[in-house]
Amino acid sequence: MEMLVWNSLIFATKLGFYLGFATLVGSTLLTHVFPISNHGHTESKTLGNLDRVITLGGTTIFLSVVLGFLANTGAMAEQGISGAFEPFMMEVMWMSSIGEASVIRLFTTATLLTSIYMQKKVTSQTWIINTFRTVTILCFFALAYTFTLTGHIAEFDLIAKLLLVLHVMIMAWWFGSLLPLRSLCTRLAYQELFKVMEKFGQLASIFVPMLLLAGLILAYRLTGSLTALVNTSYGQVLLLKVLSVVAILGLAALHKYQLVPQLKLNQGRRMLKASLTLEIAVALIILSITTGLTSFVGPSN
Repeated sequence: MEMLVWNSLIFATKLGFYLGFATLVGSTLLTHVFPISNHGHTESKTLGNLDRVITLGGTTIFLSVVLGFLANTGAMAEQGISGAFEPFMMEVMWMSSIGEASVIRLFTTATLLTSIYMQKKVTSQTWIINTFRTVTILCFFALAYTFTLTGHIAEFDLIAKLLLVLHVMIMAWWFGSLLPLRSLCTRLAYQELFKVMEKFGQLASIFVPMLLLAGLILAYRLTGSLTALVNTSYGQVLLLKVLSVVAILGLAALHKYQLVPQLKLNQGRRMLKASLTLEIAVALIILSITTGLTSFVGPSN
């Protein structure tokens, strides 16, 4: 029973980190780094409320990392709640890959939020703004790098780790943008919303194939063969994730080829919002499956 509690907390905190990371990446890129509309300062005002979402994402990361560290310590100690705070066990966990990833995540998130805050304060010096934007991007990649420190990829070669960083970054941008885009469905005029969604679709047409290719290569590296997809528990759960990805790709295609073109005719706003809501739900399913794969099911199972 005790391990069930610790494992549940480990699952929840890992999922929380995924959600916080995606929220930070998607909302920050839309608001401060690569705004997806072309209205000068208008887009910053239009998306300004996303600063609260960015703060929420950062707070979620801090809480998830701290609680996740304690949960892993408690699970290793097997001494109840007191085991999570046992000095020797905490020191052992601190020296592990989980401790290393936790330090990087906390420090990087603090740097990232500071960079975003300072970027808002500077309005006239372009080179300073670009410097903060560069720091922001580097922080995103540093957070993505921490995914390679733990889990099944940790023992793989550099190429696999680079593919994972690419996969995680694009996933975070895609999934993290869905909630802000849904919000814009009720805040922008039809033609402005069309421009935003069209540009997002153009970027997605470039990045999503890269995400899929990286994911397929990593899946093959992890399973070792196609038969392992149906003959092992890991492969079966991975297939469930693949089916969920197919579903979300279908929704993305519906947006690009049917719902977004309707916006030019001042139609389809409510359908697009409803479809984005469904896409968010599928994204949550994908992240939950990923959390389970990286927490409880190994490629050898």
